[in-house]
Amino acid sequence: MGPDFAAYPILNLSISDGSFHRPPASGDPVTMECDLIMIERPQR
Repeated sequence: MGPDFAAYPILNLSISDGSFHRPPASGDPVTMECDLIMIERPQR
């Protein structure tokens, strides 16, 4: 990769159909917030 390489990480939230846990009690939209995402590149 060259020096101008740029990556755009995507943070996904998976919602289960109730197979693994109960669905939310309310019908409010589900929101998610991430305070920190850290990407480490291996040294060459």
